[in-house]
Amino acid sequence: MDASSLSSEQLEQYDRDGWTVLPGLLSRDETAAISAEADRLVDHQPSHTPTGWVFGLHSQDDLCQQIARDPRVVTPVQQLVGPGVSIHSSKLVTKLAQDATQCNWHQDEAFYSDTEDPAMLSGCRMSIWIPLQDVDQDNGCLYIVPGSHRWGLDPYELVGEGHCRRQVLRTDLADEQCMAVPLSAGDCLFFSAYLWHHSKGNASDELRRAFIVSYQEARVPRNAYGDPAEVLVPG
Repeated sequence: MDASSLSSEQLEQYDRDGWTVLPGLLSRDETAAISAEADRLVDHQPSHTPTGWVFGLHSQDDLCQQIARDPRVVTPVQQLVGPGVSIHSSKLVTKLAQDATQCNWHQDEAFYSDTEDPAMLSGCRMSIWIPLQDVDQDNGCLYIVPGSHRWGLDPYELVGEGHCRRQVLRTDLADEQCMAVPLSAGDCLFFSAYLWHHSKGNASDELRRAFIVSYQEARVPRNAYGDPAEVLVPG
């Protein structure tokens, strides 16, 4: 597997806007294989897990663990996170067909930094977001607010039920400044844990699935599940 590095232009975009994309990081065969594994796993999740979701996906499936560690992923992540890299969390997220459920405007770090242990805090956590099928504004692509990662951790309120409840207060600003990020299956979106983002419902007749892995610097001792963090690149 050939490693892929982010170009100077992509690094500048990430620094300025809080996100960038590596097109075609995974092949269609790879995304189809992940989706097939997802079919196997989703029926064996705890009852409180949202339908079609799998938390800790890389620890439940060998293929997803391989991709989370793949040099094609870790090499560019190492350009954004450091010193060193460890895995914070992973998941499969699904939008069911013809489901209008939205994911509220939020920052991932609002969930990740909910701790009294200062050793768990990170200034450079980020995620990769890989769609397993083409995504657009009809089936639930991400919307992001460019540059919002520079605003720090914004105040939030609890809205609705389930996940993505910690909605930023300034949703009017988010709606004004946001942009959609349509992607092809296998493209890889890299984005800061401080970046404001959300997704709308899925108006298509097919599932919309995405494989997400979040990374942090190697010094952070534990992952999102309270276990020792798996260090991929020593700090």
